Amino acid sequence: MLIIKGKVSTAGGPIEASELKAGMLILDRNHRARKLLSVEEKTADGLLRFKRSGAVLSADAVILTAQGGKRGGGHVKMMTPTKKIIDDEAFIEPRTAAGYELTVENGSNLFVDGYCVSLKGE
Repeated sequence: MLIIKGKVSTAGGPIEASELKAGMLILDRNHRARKLLSVEEKTADGLLRFKRSGAVLSADAVILTAQGGKRGGGHVKMMTPTKKIIDDEAFIEPRTAAGYELTVENGSNLFVDGYCVSLKGE
């Protein structure tokens, strides 16, 4: 999963994915701080774009919705860090773009623009 556009929730507040550095603390869906081990720029083949939040991920992303893990586009009910449920639409775009792959110590998920995303693809 690559983050193309969006702010990642960190212990210091939301930070654009392009500005993340190894050693920062990333917040998971249980609000635990996890150490960011690496940030690697790669190319995504296909995009997953959210209409309401504006976040853009690689098309292979697994988003953790209020109903469980989901791949692909369509209507989604996203749960924010404050447990508020937000209706949004996700769209698959068949194009390439540069994005960031994050490796997080003992981490399996994180928040991008307030939406929980799996790091493990499950």
